[in-house]
Parts: sequence; structure tokens; C-alpha cells
Amino acid sequence: TTARHYAAPSLENAKSLDSVDTNDDTMLSGDEDDNLEIEESSNGLRYINEATVVCMTLKFIGKFVLEIMGCSVSLLTRHRYDWSVKKIGTLSFVNGLLVIPISTSVGYLSQHYTDITMLLWLLLVAFTGLLLLLDVTDFGANPFEDGYNDDLFFAVGSKRYVAGIILEFCGFQASQSVVLSMLSKVVPLSLAKGTFNSGFMATTLSTLARANGDVLITVMGLVSIRELLNLLVVPALLLTAFCIMIAHFHKHKLDV
Repeated sequence: TTARHYAAPSLENAKSLDSVDTNDDTMLSGDEDDNLEIEESSNGLRYINEATVVCMTLKFIGKFVLEIMGCSVSLLTRHRYDWSVKKIGTLSFVNGLLVIPISTSVGYLSQHYTDITMLLWLLLVAFTGLLLLLDVTDFGANPFEDGYNDDLFFAVGSKRYVAGIILEFCGFQASQSVVLSMLSKVVPLSLAKGTFNSGFMATTLSTLARANGDVLITVMGLVSIRELLNLLVVPALLLTAFCIMIAHFHKHKLDV
């Protein structure tokens, strides 16, 4: 009778079995970590405080107004003032050059003033720039005419438009840094880590603000190119006034 011989498991097979068990444990632990991270993020959203909501609102509105006023420059100046591409590019270039000095100035002033004080002043600067862009002579004007009411004193000419755009851009661009500074101080600890953290939420809000701003420009352009300036400035003024109001009413929670 032929004897049957059973071979003992080799060392290589034992190692492979151990590696399979280790990989399974690693996959399970990874899934548990992901589930734990999602659970912590959902809990953070559940317990989000009022100051964080205010900062997120200020962030969204600031990016929204910057988008509608900045991206409409080429369209407005071409139809109102008959600007060439060179002039339009020069204005955008000047705004771009102001970004670094603005950020540097905000960093210096933050050593002497609180965030909420700088925010209110910067929003007032932006509000002043938007007021310069409001053309009261366009109310009731013929929507089928081209250009603007250049023969009237209160009409928004090219020089006044440039001044208003620069003030609005400087005010809101500087306020964005202050808002993020306040957000880092008032955000709950649960939103300071994980995937769905405060940075992710701020980036998402900025993207949504830009997208909605572009949609508004398109819709208002379809309504009337002649009155496009006021169609954009009026909602921007109302939103800026709303920002000033909520920042003032919640300054005791933001002044940290």
C-alpha cells in the first residue's frame, strides 16, 4: 500500500498567509478611519457656531461681489465708454498690482487694530467705491441707447468708474484676508481637522460665489446692456450693506 505523505506548510506559505491577514486588517482599519473622519466632520457641522456662519457668509458675499464687478469690467467699459482692449487690460493689470501691497498693508495693520475694526473699515471703503459706480442718471433712461449720459453731471464717466472699481476691489480684497483670520479663531475644533474642514468649506464657498456671480452677469446682460452697471451695482450695494450690518451686530462674537 502506498503511504500518503502530507507536507507541512512551508515558511513561504506562512508568510503569505500572514501578509493577507495584515492587508485585511489594514483595509479594515482604513475603512474605520474613513468612517470616523466622516462622523467627526458631520458632528462638526452639527455643532457649528454662529460666528463661523457669519464668517462664511462674509466670505461668500465678498467673493460674489468681487466676481460680478471684476468680470464685468470688459463688458461694461466696451459698451459704455468704447474702450479698447489695451485700456481694459491696463485697468485689470493695475488691480492685479494692488493685491500684494493690499495684503502687506493688512498684515501690518493687524498688529495695531482688531480684525473686526479693520473689517468694518474695509467694508466701508468697498461700499464707497460701489456708491461711486451707481449711476442715478440711468434710472428711467432709454434701455435701447448706447453709451451713457455723458452730458449729465451725476453720470458715471470713465474716470469715476475707474476710481470706484479700484476702491471696491481694494476694500473687498483686503477684507477677505481679515475674514479668514477671524474664521481661524472662531471655527470649532471639529472643523479644524479632517476632510470637510473649514479650509475646504471656504474654498467651496468661493467657487460657488464665482459661479453664481458669472450667472448673474449673464442674466443681467440679457436683461439690458445699457443698464448693466446699475443692474450689478444695486445688488452689490445691498449685499455690502448687509455685510456691514451683520459684522456690526456680531462684533462681540467676532472680536476675539
